[in-house]
Formats: sequence, C-alpha cells, structure tokens
Amino acid sequence: MTLERLKEQSEYLSLMSMLLSPKEPFDSPTIREQAKSRFISSVKLPLPNSIVIFEPHKPYSVPTNYFQGLNIDGTQLEDNFTSGSFRGLVFFGENILLLSTHAINKAGKDYSLHYVAVHFKRNELKVQRQGIEITVSFSGEKSAKSILDGAISKHSIKFSFVHSKIENRLITPEKAMESDMIKGYVKRFGDASSYITSSKMMGFTVTTPFVLPHPYAFRFCRELGFNTRAEMAFASEIEFESLLFPKQAEQ
Repeated sequence: MTLERLKEQSEYLSLMSMLLSPKEPFDSPTIREQAKSRFISSVKLPLPNSIVIFEPHKPYSVPTNYFQGLNIDGTQLEDNFTSGSFRGLVFFGENILLLSTHAINKAGKDYSLHYVAVHFKRNELKVQRQGIEITVSFSGEKSAKSILDGAISKHSIKFSFVHSKIENRLITPEKAMESDMIKGYVKRFGDASSYITSSKMMGFTVTTPFVLPHPYAFRFCRELGFNTRAEMAFASEIEFESLLFPKQAEQ
C-alpha cells in the first residue's frame, strides 16, 4: 500500500507523535461532567506514530463545520477544526480503530476536550456502497476504559461516515472562495484566513462529504511518488476502498 510508506518519513512521524499524544483534559464544568464519556480507550496508549488516519470531512470542510459527526453517550463531540484535532478510522488487520480528539491551546498550553480511541471488529461496522457513496457506520454499545481513572464501562457510540467519489469534486482553495458555502462563512465570521489555512494543508477543497488521510500526509505526496496532491487523493480513495472491501480488491 502506497500510504504505508509514510512511516519512512521522519517529519510525518514527528507530526503524528505530537498529534496522537493525549493532552491534559481542559478544566471546565461541562468537560468535568462528561469526562467519563469524553476520555475513553479500548487500546493501549500512546498509539504508534506510523499509523494512517482516514478522516471523514464535511463538504468544503470549513473550520466551524469540519469533521463528520461522532456521538458518545448522547454527547455530540466537537467537529470544528484546530491544528491539534483529528477524527478518523485506522485499519489494523481485522480491526478498525475509531480515533477522535479535539485539542485547544490556552496560555501556551495544549488541552484536550475529548480523546476517543475505540476498536471494532470489521463485522461490527456497517459498510455500504450505494452508487458513488460509501458509508461506514455504527450505532450501539462498546466497552472502553477511562483514560483518566482506568474504570471500564460500556458506552453508546454513534457515527455514520460518508465518502462520495471525489472525481470532478476537487477545486482549489481560491476557487472555493467563490462558492456560496465559503461566502456564507466569511459573511458570518468576517475572515477567510482560517479557512484558507486549513484547506491549503491538503492543497485542495472537496465539495462533497469525503474520507481521506489526515492533511499532514499530503505534505509528503512527492516522497510517496505522486506529482500532485490531487493525484495522491485519488490513490488514497482507491486505498480506502480496498481496505474496506479487501476481498473485492483481491479479485
């Protein structure tokens, strides 16, 4: 698999180490009240920094509406963009790991609002292909350990991640600025710089729901043998499908 070669890139490993490291929980009444649901894991932490995270994004991925939704114990976790946030799926053989975290910086220190790392067997997830869309979803209970005190309990987990074929759906960040979606964002928040920053991490904007590697990965498109980031995105789409449907990929 092409993306496996990311583990050869020391800068990628360094970036992922920083991203994957659990941060101290942010101290607020809401976070304290929901801590048992917000900081859970069913795997050993820290995770290896060589993993490839396939992130489910919303169309255009504006900073205030970035990730596709994840609900834990009735709480809809943060889906906006920060440089210390990620959400996605990681493939480990017959297991698929759900990862999500949201980090913020206060007075020069990073804090987490949530950190979720829960693994699933493939047959626990509902994977559907319909036309140009693939949906990976789960609605049920999973046992996980509290990252804070080690207590094991069951948690209600709900998500439905959608990937729509990206052919003819990639546009430049500059072109996206002409869309009603981004014009509405600028009108509401008065500044497009944060949008351009997050979009330029990948080098393009996608106008439909999509699942692609974390934007950090696209920094290394040349090292992976691609001429452009768009070319890497198309190859990543094929790789994501082959991981979800391994028997079909073998045929």
